[in-house]
Amino acid sequence: SQPDSLISGLDRQFEAYIAGPIQRSHTITPLVIIIDALDECSHDDDDHRAQLLEIIAREGPKLPSNRALDSIEYIDQPTFAHEFRIVVGTLIVSRNPLSITTISQLIGDELGGRDIRGVLETMQSVLREIGSDSVPIRLLHSSFSDYLTDRTLCTDELRLIDRPTHHALMAQRCLRLMNSTLKRNICNLPDNLLFDEIDDLSSSVTTNIPPELRYACRYWVDHVTRSEGQENLLVDLSSKFLHAHSLEWLEVMSLIQETDDVADILQGLLRWARLQDKADVERTLVKYLAELRHLFHEFGSIISSAGHHIYTSALPFIPSGSLLQPLLTTYHDIPKLSIGRDKTWPPLEILRGHTKVVNAIAFSPDGTRFTSASSDKTLCIWDARTHEPIRRGIKGHEDEVSCLAYS
Repeated sequence: SQPDSLISGLDRQFEAYIAGPIQRSHTITPLVIIIDALDECSHDDDDHRAQLLEIIAREGPKLPSNRALDSIEYIDQPTFAHEFRIVVGTLIVSRNPLSITTISQLIGDELGGRDIRGVLETMQSVLREIGSDSVPIRLLHSSFSDYLTDRTLCTDELRLIDRPTHHALMAQRCLRLMNSTLKRNICNLPDNLLFDEIDDLSSSVTTNIPPELRYACRYWVDHVTRSEGQENLLVDLSSKFLHAHSLEWLEVMSLIQETDDVADILQGLLRWARLQDKADVERTLVKYLAELRHLFHEFGSIISSAGHHIYTSALPFIPSGSLLQPLLTTYHDIPKLSIGRDKTWPPLEILRGHTKVVNAIAFSPDGTRFTSASSDKTLCIWDARTHEPIRRGIKGHEDEVSCLAYS
């Protein structure tokens, strides 16, 4: 409709062929613009190519950055914008897609009694198809969340989603849900059976551990460690939760078959806690996490094979000086050992240097170093005092190394 634009200069061509059509477009899906002839310009056209690139750099940021938001009714009204941030913020920071039911259980009454489906239905332009309440909700495109979480792109505070803030909110939701839901032997399993001896265990787990509790148990630490701005509150909430429900949390982690990640989860939370202000509650959390790491290290096999046995098969054997000692009075029917208990946990440290099982360890005659042998066909030499590696991955064996000795 504008043939004269062909001879009117690159500025007007950009306006006619790119900026204008985009401004008039009603699509909300991502647009891809291909300038096909740019790579076909000859060396004589270098000035024109440079001019075009300069125009794109100058005018590109002025183009509509996310038309999907403009299609959401009431987006500029503060009340709806608040609901929008709650729902979309939850979708963006969740570690896996959540259903309407799961989101509703996590956010509780944060929408002031409004049905979450009603909020989602006003946002269909930015969501994939909304199915039943049990179907996970997904954003239409990752670029939408990238836009909403970038302050340099989304300058409207009513629409901006601050990831660390919403991680803090999700952490609090997870902790609130676990505090109100976790209990001993949550699936009412027989005390005398291991998991693999229980008929239809998976059905019992599905019935008694709903998706929102499963999510909270698996990802609460992930949200805590990704949060900013409410560290003191989260230190306090995490400490209180673990003092009250740490064994019940470990039980659920075993029932949902996530015990392989427990050591890393505890280590991640411990690392985060050590970075916070040195308040008394922080020091208590650090010490308590160290105790839980010892507990899981000593009784991990029991927890993995029968999490509901942790109360009777692990708790009675904790050291008499452990910070976990008060749990013996929390669970009144736990047998108590009057003799034979250690006062402290055995030393615990994880040295990383092998990719497979360590089969043997030998100390040097002077005791200053030790060497480990592994099924990965390598040896590692360690400083016996600092436990730092002196040399890793010593190769030369054609098969796994099963034993070693110093001469």
